[in-house]
Amino acid sequence: MFKRLQGKNRSFNKRSYSKIRNITIIPPKNLEFGGLTLLLLPIGGIYKEIPDDAFVLVDFHGEATSEKQAFGYFAKGRANVICGTHTHVQTNDLKMIDTNTLYITDAGMCGAECSVLGMEAGNIIERFITQIPHRFTVETKGNIMFNGFSFTIDDDNIIRDYKLISEIYPEEEM
Repeated sequence: MFKRLQGKNRSFNKRSYSKIRNITIIPPKNLEFGGLTLLLLPIGGIYKEIPDDAFVLVDFHGEATSEKQAFGYFAKGRANVICGTHTHVQTNDLKMIDTNTLYITDAGMCGAECSVLGMEAGNIIERFITQIPHRFTVETKGNIMFNGFSFTIDDDNIIRDYKLISEIYPEEEM
């Protein structure tokens, strides 16, 4: 989530790019990094489609933390926020990696605290043991966790503050 500081009431451009990758399949030409190059580097005229005042948020959906970290350093300075997703486990590395690039390896999940990816553990355990796909059921019992991060930007799209969010809400409050 992000909010704009009080100030001029002008609109601003924002775009979110989602990068989806399965770690078990390695594309032959490194498409995940190359895709960002096409979007954010001044080559091939594509760069001109992103206005200078655009706020660029990249959602890197990937399994490997090392891949997301490398991508963060690859894209620093070309994106305002780089947010890793997919593992559902929040990392404790929210930081500025450039003068205006905020980075986190994985934002985490919102769902049941005592669960596997927000799902009832039994079916997932069964799948790992038998290697037979099972329908997953959302865990509806117990405390709820809310993970993420927030940041504030000013009228010039400069990130002014940011914080990690990790809250637990007792079941009886839900």
